[in-house]
Amino acid sequence: MRTLVSTASLLMVMAAPTAAAPHDSLDVTLQGIVYQPPGMSRVQVKKDLPFASGKFDLYLPAGHKPSRPVPVVIFVNGVGDPANKKVKDWRIYQDWPRLVATRGWAGIVHETPQGQAPAAVAAIFAHVAEHGRSLGLDPDRVAAWSCSANVSVAVPFLMGADAPKGVRAAVVYYGAGAGPIRADLPVLHVLAGKDGQGLIDQEKAMRQRAVEAHAPWIFEDEPTLPHAFDALDTSETSRRAVVNTLGFLEAHLAPLPPPPPPSENRQIMAYVYGQEHAKAAPGLEELVKREPDNGTAWFLLGQARRNLNQPADAEKAFRRALELDPGHAAANNWLGVVLLDQKRPAEAAASFEKAISLGFRAPFIFYNLACARAKAGQTEPALDALDQAFAAGYNDRAWLAQDADLESLRSHPRFKAMIQSNASKSP
Repeated sequence: MRTLVSTASLLMVMAAPTAAAPHDSLDVTLQGIVYQPPGMSRVQVKKDLPFASGKFDLYLPAGHKPSRPVPVVIFVNGVGDPANKKVKDWRIYQDWPRLVATRGWAGIVHETPQGQAPAAVAAIFAHVAEHGRSLGLDPDRVAAWSCSANVSVAVPFLMGADAPKGVRAAVVYYGAGAGPIRADLPVLHVLAGKDGQGLIDQEKAMRQRAVEAHAPWIFEDEPTLPHAFDALDTSETSRRAVVNTLGFLEAHLAPLPPPPPPSENRQIMAYVYGQEHAKAAPGLEELVKREPDNGTAWFLLGQARRNLNQPADAEKAFRRALELDPGHAAANNWLGVVLLDQKRPAEAAASFEKAISLGFRAPFIFYNLACARAKAGQTEPALDALDQAFAAGYNDRAWLAQDADLESLRSHPRFKAMIQSNASKSP
């Protein structure tokens, strides 16, 4: 018979008290955190404070004053408390909140009645949101930390519609949770490479959902570390993983200095780099009215108009940019693009050639030159440009085979040989 036991279940089985010294004990609940900076003993601890699902312990920075609220990290108990020892009494669950308190934040560990984990987790976050300020906490700067089986409750809660608004970030250690992923909550996920393959597969599936959601997750892989490394592995790798976690929490909990003064041009560039062309164009139009000799503004306006499918207006902007700077290679390239958009291939080819002569020699410009020449009926020069494109690194043969701009070349022996030759060079 083959019996499979999860790591979380094993930890519960091992949770029986022992008479051994904590550092020598085989009881995982007596093992503290492997990263022990100075100051942990000076932390203020308030034990057994009431909330809707039982009691919680509050760890505060030394010298904390309630009149100056601090951020708080909630250590999620999503498994429930075994009969012999509450999770908040485990050494690791005392050390982690002590550790964050040395950074100037508060830490909370809470009870969870068996079978009531989702309700208890929701209740502790609700308690902080409602009563945090009276405890000296900032309910608008909250982070969640969860590990192992606790993640199975923490992640669905934090990703759900009822998650509290004050949660700024979450840490997930060696665990996985099901369900959809929010695209607005930063998460640090640390995967322990020596964990069971079944759990690792679940964690990778969760990561894939985060990638598909374009969520701001940071993935940290630790191939040499075991499950519960923060309590069991004393290597430098393990301790640095804890330090990295503190850095992540710092980035999301600490107040930021004020931003630089407002800048219209900075905002325009943010729209440009964010591909928000409909927002960039009005600001650029106002800018060129005020500064008609600003060649950069004309160039960027041309790009915005081209991306908004306004090729004639884009052409005007690029031509103005070139009046101001005839040697602007990128403007010559983009002028060629919008001329090709307007079915003026001979003019487009001349503009691409000008850009190349000015040093603009990216693979795509040779390809675009080939398209323009082919559309203009310049067969041999078009094939010459394709040769240059391949020599410069162009390798999208799938697009080459279907691009309507190259239709006039398809029956040419050089074109056929070119495709076959470059296909044979592919891996």
